[in-house]
Amino acid sequence: RRPAESSIAELIGSAAVIPCMGPQRQQLVRRLKEHFVDVDDDELRKLLPRDDEDRETSIGGLLHESGRCRPCRNMLAGQVCGKGIRCGFCHYPHDPVPASMVETDIGDRKRSGT
Repeated sequence: RRPAESSIAELIGSAAVIPCMGPQRQQLVRRLKEHFVDVDDDELRKLLPRDDEDRETSIGGLLHESGRCRPCRNMLAGQVCGKGIRCGFCHYPHDPVPASMVETDIGDRKRSGT
């Protein structure tokens, strides 16, 4: 199946069995971004989730509710993300990530409670 033919629900659902890091994750993000390639920014803004303060998130933010997102490092640093709503990383507010955890699968660690 071509990426554009996959439904967004199928893509988000597939995140449950894909590691939060690595080539499978990268492929999932590419497929999410490709899904919206022909959608203009105004329409995309209507489709993307909004955070608790009603701010736009990003394509990567579609995975936030499932717990399989990866935070945008620009947003974590308090900077503006140059990719904006088309960023494959999550633009929801996240707690800062300690340097010691950068190499671990943070999403899995949070879910397991460790």
